[in-house]
Amino acid sequence: MTIRLTACALLLWVVAGCGGVPINLRTSQPLKVDVTMQVNIYQQRTAGPPATDTEAPAPTADTGTSDEELRRRQRMGEIQTAKNSRLLGENRNGLLSVIRVPPGEYGRRVEALAAAENADRTGLMQADAAARRVPLATIEAEQAAQWRARAFPGEWIEEQQGDKSWRWVQKQASGQAPATLQAPAPGPPPP
Repeated sequence: MTIRLTACALLLWVVAGCGGVPINLRTSQPLKVDVTMQVNIYQQRTAGPPATDTEAPAPTADTGTSDEELRRRQRMGEIQTAKNSRLLGENRNGLLSVIRVPPGEYGRRVEALAAAENADRTGLMQADAAARRVPLATIEAEQAAQWRARAFPGEWIEEQQGDKSWRWVQKQASGQAPATLQAPAPGPPPP
């Protein structure tokens, strides 16, 4: 019994004694917080009859989206697949170039895809040049710079060199040297 009483008294003394020790919670530097946030915006119908459709209507030319933009949006996934396969690249005029043509029907599909995309991009660039009253070459250079900046590492882009010439390179993650597109070896064409 005496041992228990002594142990309880000792425990009470230790716990009571800790109350007098000051603990400093201040820091010499401000606290740094890394926050990752996702924002979901939902539009709620506030007045009118209840909606019967569950899907928003597709944008049309009446809502500020041109036919070219709609067609480009529809083929976006297929173009990205061709870029990921290193078949297409972004050239210095803001257009797509076929880097490598696969054999057969798929090769013809890639060429047709690039031609259709380039026709729509050219139409949009011409409209933008007319609206801004600037030369088409200015719009092409701006678009080409934007496409090069948006390209993922490994995609082919046409990049200007120090001597003002242009060269096809694979975009690299920052800090890495780019890979270049090698021209075929000179010699007689294959039979």
